[in-house]
Amino acid sequence: MTNSASPTSTATVTATRSRPPATATAVPTDTAAKSTSTPTRTLTSTRTPTSRPSSTATPPPTATRSPTPPLTPTRTATPTITATPTPASTPQSIAGLVLWLDASQIGGADGAPVSRWPDASGAGNDAAQAVPVSQPLYAAKGINNRAAVHFDGQDDYLSLTTAVVSGGQSRTVFLVARPSAADKQGIVDLGGSGPQASFVITPEYGVRVSAGQRVWSVSASTTRPQVLSIVMTGGGTDTLSAWLNGLSMSASKTVAVALTTGGGGSVGTWTRQPVATGNNFVGEIGEIIVYNRVLTTAERNKIESYLAQKYGVTLGSF
Repeated sequence: MTNSASPTSTATVTATRSRPPATATAVPTDTAAKSTSTPTRTLTSTRTPTSRPSSTATPPPTATRSPTPPLTPTRTATPTITATPTPASTPQSIAGLVLWLDASQIGGADGAPVSRWPDASGAGNDAAQAVPVSQPLYAAKGINNRAAVHFDGQDDYLSLTTAVVSGGQSRTVFLVARPSAADKQGIVDLGGSGPQASFVITPEYGVRVSAGQRVWSVSASTTRPQVLSIVMTGGGTDTLSAWLNGLSMSASKTVAVALTTGGGGSVGTWTRQPVATGNNFVGEIGEIIVYNRVLTTAERNKIESYLAQKYGVTLGSF
């Protein structure tokens, strides 16, 4: 490849440095001699630009890859919200999962009305709202850059059409929320409107069941998200226990009553009065997870850690 390159570069040098009529006849031999040194320099300078353009010419794949990265992160971003740390598997790895509302499963544009919040548990307990004026809004980065659903505290709520848990069945409930008011508004109600059929979890951090209730000594923060865990071991309000950010809370008030949870439920209000002053939740809800049994301490800790890591919550402090 060197020999074939020499004549080419020699002809180029001769044509460039000498005038064609005189040089073409007179210097074939000398040119060859000179070309020994000159071509070396010429080839060096010629090949250097040539090899670099070659590698520069190849980068059109780079130009093709440039547009690709924005697309790849975008598509990966959705799974990432769902899958960090292993959100797609952690709740489902524990038996008894009957409801899993994860705001990152909604998708769509930031600020878009939410007509359906899909249940990721596989049980088909989607939360839905057909009336546009009562639809909450999707907040793409509502809680520490994680997706959430924003409720306005006036008439926003979603309905659960079937019973997630029923009667006095044992249950374990987890949720992540950031309310704007910590009172008796319903974050989630797992029951209907019959006698003792409701099971309303409120940001005062209590469970209200028609005539009965259990309220704990610590209420929700209105400035940062928290992980709330509630376990019912028996069939009444006096068998309820709660943990906030992994720490056990003591009950400040209990009105014991047997539970007969049944019918549909709701998210963002009380089922028996879905639009009423003091009933509608105001703030953001990121996730609600319900099991139809009492989880072990190790299982409960696993879900609390999953939620805390996902939403940037520090466990071990209120």
